[in-house]
Amino acid sequence: MQQQANRAILSALLLSAFFPIATRALESDRDQDVEYSSDRQTVRVEGNTRILTLTDNVYVRQGTIELSGTVASFVYNLDTEDLLRVTVTGSPASYLQQINEDGEMARGTSSTIHYHTGTEAIVELVGDVRFEQPGLVNHCARVEYHLESNDLEGEDCEGVLSRQQN
Repeated sequence: MQQQANRAILSALLLSAFFPIATRALESDRDQDVEYSSDRQTVRVEGNTRILTLTDNVYVRQGTIELSGTVASFVYNLDTEDLLRVTVTGSPASYLQQINEDGEMARGTSSTIHYHTGTEAIVELVGDVRFEQPGLVNHCARVEYHLESNDLEGEDCEGVLSRQQN
């Protein structure tokens, strides 16, 4: 148990030390419309929430952020008309995003991806996560990436840091 806790702490330290310089999500992504496609869709209203569910061959894009999988659920607040969250599942679900003006990409796969669009946009990958960026490949149980602050947290991670060209 102690060894697992030490690994988690070491992973968090490595990630926090490495990602502020490597990760630069494009600020313009959040200002873009959310586009989607799938084979089927349903819409239902629960109280103050509209839920759009896409099924089969799901593709979601906002700016340079791309998500794909088998099922996606969009949760909207009816009062504010704000999109609160997109959850994509698949075997695997995939995440792709241009992280800087040089065209470098972040890539991830997992069982579930939550894209939280609230006050701070967060991409959370859960279950058998593989997350790649220039100079880093991570395998984790969970990764949470805060798009505006460029902070990244991982749980139960193993990875490889490779040499970066400066």
